[in-house]
Amino acid sequence: MASPTLNRREYSGLVSRLAALAVDVALISIAAAAVRIVPGAIWAEVLGRPAPAWVDTAAGAAALALPWAYFTVSWWLNGQTLGDLLLGLVVLRHDGTELPLPHAALRAAGGLLLAPVWLVGLVMVLWDDRRRALHDRVFGTVVRYAPGARSLARTSR
Repeated sequence: MASPTLNRREYSGLVSRLAALAVDVALISIAAAAVRIVPGAIWAEVLGRPAPAWVDTAAGAAALALPWAYFTVSWWLNGQTLGDLLLGLVVLRHDGTELPLPHAALRAAGGLLLAPVWLVGLVMVLWDDRRRALHDRVFGTVVRYAPGARSLARTSR
């Protein structure tokens, strides 16, 4: 449970959140490209003929679903994507508890479907006492520095 005595510095700011997002976008881009391309390439290499349309369709669908699955599972299992882990951030419910699976899935879907709104809404962290962005208010979450985390974001403050 989050302590009501946490100060503003315990919550993640704009720069660390954007840096974590940049890491995640880079990783997802590489992974989605691999998921989209590799199955057809393996099919062609092993069988000596182009992959059927269903392989390309399935690979495309998997690549499209990958970002949602990545964010959902990461936030549900430990509250952190790889970018969050690198920067020492953790996504929690507003009361300091972990996100249940449906909550993580909705937050991920909202962020992916409304990415421009998500990014513009990040500006709210500059004025909010718990550095919550618009989407944090909508989904009832906070992004904090993980307890005991030694990250670039924490050491540069």
